[in-house]
Amino acid sequence: MSEFKLDFSNLPEDLTVPSSLIEPEPPPPEPEPTPEPLLGFAGDDQGQTTKKKKTKHSNAGVVVFHHSITIFLLLLLLGVGTWSYLTFNKSSFFTTGAVNARAATYHAHLVEAQLYRISTALEVAYVVQERYPAQLDELVEMGLLLPSDLYYPLGIQGYDYARDQKSYRLRVIDASEPEIEIITD
Repeated sequence: MSEFKLDFSNLPEDLTVPSSLIEPEPPPPEPEPTPEPLLGFAGDDQGQTTKKKKTKHSNAGVVVFHHSITIFLLLLLLGVGTWSYLTFNKSSFFTTGAVNARAATYHAHLVEAQLYRISTALEVAYVVQERYPAQLDELVEMGLLLPSDLYYPLGIQGYDYARDQKSYRLRVIDASEPEIEIITD
């Protein structure tokens, strides 16, 4: 596309041209601001006005040291947490002697009650099968006891069971428990 420009220089002087037709002259460019002088770094004798450029690896040692300390602290917390869980989970660290003594009295009653529960299951098995089971595990298979019943409250299978045709003997094996025995005739 060709550019067309009007030339008003040959017009008589008494003729006025509307200002909207005259292209305004562009304003002169603004001078660039001068930068403020920068303060020199500590130890500068000359008070330089330029900043020193930091190299890319100038703080790498600090970052590595910081990350190393952070990883060490996380591992330390993980280790202490694991140790405390394993230690305090198995001990009565937060309980008092009175609570332990009270629990010991209940424990003997729990063992006795559990013996009677197993004894009742043995009697039901005898009525159903007309014989006592060969092992206590058969009571679990019959659905008369839960598997945990053979371990509760001792935490180990601590019941001694022997049978005859028409009788059985059931007692606690654990030496820390008082001798409790059930014998049927």
